[in-house]
Amino acid sequence: MFRPMRRSRQQLSDEESIRILRECSFGVLSLPGENGYPYGVPMNYVYAEGALYFHGAATGLRRDAVGEGCKVSFTVVEKWDVDAAALTSHYRSVILFGHFRPLPKGEESEKAALLLGLRFLDDEKAVREEVEREKKALRCYVLEIESMSGKEGKTLAERRRENHA
Repeated sequence: MFRPMRRSRQQLSDEESIRILRECSFGVLSLPGENGYPYGVPMNYVYAEGALYFHGAATGLRRDAVGEGCKVSFTVVEKWDVDAAALTSHYRSVILFGHFRPLPKGEESEKAALLLGLRFLDDEKAVREEVEREKKALRCYVLEIESMSGKEGKTLAERRRENHA
């Protein structure tokens, strides 16, 4: 269903890709937009239980595009250094494809909001209080991952192979 990576020698393992998802907290969600244009929106997220969770507004272009669910891609870049002299870049990134949908109001959304809050603030009491205050307006989403591929730049991949040889 999904193409294999063309430059497979630069492909990261699933474990390394998951490490990147756990350590990073920001990426770009790409979904169907208006009038046939794709819509890419930067978003914070948290990786948990094999899925990504997001918080967002209950109205707007993203919510309209998502409806009750749609297919999306999500890209996270862990590293990006330009080597101008070599006309290359040193990068590590992960791209996901999957089904993105709003979570129902109530326990599922509140759990996602708690995970998100704790991702950025290490104070469970404060996060729980904020979730409780905002639960009427709260809108959380989940990206159920169908395909994941991590990739690193050629030079980084060569260094990794040398270090494991």
